[in-house]
Amino acid sequence: MRPEKKYRFGSVSAAIWPPREGASAPRVSFERRYFSGQEWKSSNYYEPKDVACLLALCIRLVGELGGETNGGAAARPAAPAPDDDIPF
Repeated sequence: MRPEKKYRFGSVSAAIWPPREGASAPRVSFERRYFSGQEWKSSNYYEPKDVACLLALCIRLVGELGGETNGGAAARPAAPAPDDDIPF
């Protein structure tokens, strides 16, 4: 199976995959490529310098996927807990 689309920023790439059977939302994977010795290698572990690349890719993917999360429902921040619920 091949990704529907692939984006790269620096050494980090993101791929959009078709939805799994029975699902409606696409899947996303991230990968870091690096050169070690005489060959290129892949990893899904990231160094601190890769965080900006991951963020840029996430922003791009939100735009590409229309901001869909939770089965198509737009993400909403949770309501803050009242002060009297603080356990101290």
